[in-house]
Amino acid sequence: FFFFFFLPEQTLVWRENGEPVSALYLLPAAMRTPAGQEGVRYVYAAGTLPAYRGRGLMRRLLAAAEPYTLACGARYLALVPGEDTLFAFYAAGGYAPAFARRRAVLEPLGAGLYAQQAEIAAELTDRQPGRDGFFEADGGFLHRVMLDHLSERFYAVFWDAAAASYAVRDLRHSGGMLLGFARDGRRGCAAVIPGEKGTQVRELICAPQDVVWAAARLRARFPQGSMTLRLPPDAPGLPGSALLPHGMLKALGGAPMPGPEDAAFLPFALD
Repeated sequence: FFFFFFLPEQTLVWRENGEPVSALYLLPAAMRTPAGQEGVRYVYAAGTLPAYRGRGLMRRLLAAAEPYTLACGARYLALVPGEDTLFAFYAAGGYAPAFARRRAVLEPLGAGLYAQQAEIAAELTDRQPGRDGFFEADGGFLHRVMLDHLSERFYAVFWDAAAASYAVRDLRHSGGMLLGFARDGRRGCAAVIPGEKGTQVRELICAPQDVVWAAARLRARFPQGSMTLRLPPDAPGLPGSALLPHGMLKALGGAPMPGPEDAAFLPFALD
């Protein structure tokens, strides 16, 4: 992060005796709302040294983030709490749960709920070995996919090309890969982290009619163990799927907030 993406002007730091003891980073993004395209600052890696916790330092930095964000021409702050207990902490500072994820679990081929999903199983019948439609993609492709599917969608956060490239670099550093595909002229991509006990699909961004198609081929390419998929909140239901809270949002300067019907989406957050 510090070598490839860090910018000091996007950093807020609290110092004690000249030493940094608490900090957060405000990464730029964008989001379309009924009022037009709006700037977003994503609160990343907020933390305080253990010896200085409980003094309200992070609350002061979060408060300072608001005039900074407005001065940048943005009217939203977004974040993903590092653990469930932090939802209440951020809610006390005016952040509201806004972003959700659909989480689905596909069991190994021929077992459990996956075998009961006839539509997914049927999608595998025309698959030729070694020709599942995926290719390894880069940050430029990810950025184009986000523009395709998110830039015109209300309350979906999308990142610029530099952030998309860093997201792919970070994914590869974690042992993962970005797999792209194009189906009937529609682009899509999946951020995949394979493992010995199963596979995580950290993101699957594509047209709704391609979700089952992509899930089937990902399951076939990575057959070991269970497969966990993180999907947009309004993605078609898959076996074992559940809608879970994911991120929070704070509107500044009278900016509108999304409602439940908007299916607000925060993809490729560095969480």
